[in-house]
Amino acid sequence: MASQGFAELAITVDDGAWAGALPGPLRGPIDRILIAQAMARNLVLAFNEPLFDRYGVRRLW
Repeated sequence: MASQGFAELAITVDDGAWAGALPGPLRGPIDRILIAQAMARNLVLAFNEPLFDRYGVRRLW
């Protein structure tokens, strides 16, 4: 991961709280965590899920 410029991102209590507060029809807790972390840290997700667009997160794919 490091050789490709990626870093590990731990899930915090704040991430969990933010994820739990997200509205809408998300498929599962992992989707919620990904969206919450992207929103809180202004990250771009490499994820092919158009439903994520409803939350204003940026996607590469």
